[in-house]
Amino acid sequence: IRAECSPTKTCKTNNLNAVFNVLKPLQDARNRNCARRRKRDLDNIEDDPDLYNDDVDMTEYQFDYAVDSEPVVNSVWPTPIKGITVEEAMGRCQGAILNLTIAEDCRDVYGVDILSGVDFCMADVKVTEDFQYADIMVQQIQAECAEKAYSNVSLYETSENGTSVPPAFITANLCPRQCSNQGICVNGTCECNEGYESADCSIQVGRAPVALQIP
Repeated sequence: IRAECSPTKTCKTNNLNAVFNVLKPLQDARNRNCARRRKRDLDNIEDDPDLYNDDVDMTEYQFDYAVDSEPVVNSVWPTPIKGITVEEAMGRCQGAILNLTIAEDCRDVYGVDILSGVDFCMADVKVTEDFQYADIMVQQIQAECAEKAYSNVSLYETSENGTSVPPAFITANLCPRQCSNQGICVNGTCECNEGYESADCSIQVGRAPVALQIP
C-alpha cells in the first residue's frame, strides 16, 4: 500500500471490502509520518503550491498617524482663500436665521434663543470658508423649535375632527431644510423658486446633483 501525502487527500475506508479496514490504522500512521516530513521539508509557505498562490498578500503596511504634524487652522479675518470678512460672515449667519419662517414664533412663543448659534456659525465659516454651516445652524434651530412645539401640549389646537394637534403656525412653516433658501414654505410644503426643484428645493434644474457622502 502506497501512502500519498497531500493537504487535500486523506485515507478513506472502503466499506465494500472489510479487508481494507484492517489496513486503516497502518494507513493513518503513514499519513501522520508524511505530514511530519512535509512540515520539516517546507520552511516557507511560498514553496508549497498547494498552500500558496499569488492571491496571498505578504506586504507589510505601516500607517502614518501624523502625530508630529499640526493641522493648519485659519484664525484671521478675512479668510485667506475666499477673502470672507467678519461682516459678511455675520450677515450670512444672521440672515439665514432671520429668513427662517418660524424664527419669530420660536423666539416669542417658545423662548428659543435663535441667535445663540451665530458665533459658532461664524467660527465654522472662518475655519472652513464654507457657508453651508449657516444652513446646518438653521436646521438645528428648526429642530429645537419643533421639539418644543410638539412637547408643549398646552398650546395644541383642536382640529376639524376634534383631535388635539400642534399649532398650525408651527406645523405649516416646518419645511425640509427651510427650502434651501430657494423657495417659500407654504403649509409644510416648499414652493421652489424658478430653476429649482425637489422637496427641499435643493436641486438646480439642469445641474448635476452633488454627492454629499458615499454610503
